[in-house]
Amino acid sequence: MQMMAAKESVEFLTRETELSKSSVEQIETLKSQFLMHLQVLLTEVYEKKSQIVQEISQVPQVVAQEKESVKPEAQQPTDNSPQQQVEPAPTAGGQLIADDYIKQGEALYLAGNYEEALACFEKAILLNNNIDEAWYWRGNVLIKLERPEEGLACFDRAISLKPERYEFWYNKANLLGRLQRYEEALLSYEKACEIAPDNYAVWHNRAAFLGKLQRYQEAIACYECALAIKDTDSEIWHNRGAMLGKIQQYAEAVASYDRALEINPNRYETWYNRGNMLWRLLRYADAVVSYDRAIAIQSDKYEVWYNRGAVLARMHCYQEAIESYEKAIAIKPNDFELWHNRGVVFEKCRSTKQQLLPTNKQLILKATAMKRGLAKANP
Repeated sequence: MQMMAAKESVEFLTRETELSKSSVEQIETLKSQFLMHLQVLLTEVYEKKSQIVQEISQVPQVVAQEKESVKPEAQQPTDNSPQQQVEPAPTAGGQLIADDYIKQGEALYLAGNYEEALACFEKAILLNNNIDEAWYWRGNVLIKLERPEEGLACFDRAISLKPERYEFWYNKANLLGRLQRYEEALLSYEKACEIAPDNYAVWHNRAAFLGKLQRYQEAIACYECALAIKDTDSEIWHNRGAMLGKIQQYAEAVASYDRALEINPNRYETWYNRGNMLWRLLRYADAVVSYDRAIAIQSDKYEVWYNRGAVLARMHCYQEAIESYEKAIAIKPNDFELWHNRGVVFEKCRSTKQQLLPTNKQLILKATAMKRGLAKANP
């Protein structure tokens, strides 16, 4: 009962911690939005003050013109002319300057000068806080500056101004994914897919997040939508193969990896994953060939040597299996399973190599000691 009470207390504290963390994040977001709105308000006050000062400074000149004028009809346009000429200028000029700041900020962003780019986008917003592009780019910069919650608020602002822009939803979804808010990310991806159904990247990313949520069938369907738009992207075929493997459709997964390799035959992960699928299909010789291709591209991955050794052992190719395990041990000497499996292979070939039995015993003892944390591997 005490353990159950303690468990309930821990769960309560965990929920409280999560709620506190969420509250802090919301406060930071509100703080950022408040500061931005305060800056915009101050800018509007200063602009209004400047306009009033300018109008006041023109009063003596207007009065003087009225006194000097002889013809009464010349006085009639003076009531309207100053305001008609001055009033539209700040709006048109301000918009032009804001666009210039946005272009300058984009160039700085692409050059990696994020702090300077942020200053440009904020100047644009201060001049006109209803420009969706300025809020969108400010969000992108804030992500680079590791200020994701503020970036998310910027994307929301951009979406509120122009919800039909798919890239706003797309980047918001990517950011939510980085924050591990996968369900919310999927909702944003769905909006992006509705707006731009012919954009394969949106379907591709949406499929990846469905995979993270273990919704593999839906992920495969999204990958197929992406392939219907662009079937020359090896990454999509590769990821589709991985999802098919998750639902144990190994033959279809191999076919998907084969398509990926037709486009890009130099990717180590694709050959490695293909080998794993062939192993599950009991096509051991083909699996070894696939592992060999992966090793030819990247030979410092212990897991390839490890799986290659396991498959060779199943084929009764014990000497080759031992050599493969030794390669894996050279890369990762502190993995007790490698030492243990190598010892097991020695045991299996004892009928032809009796002199290796003492070595086998040493290997098993060493693996057991490593597992218990009593000794360190010393290959």
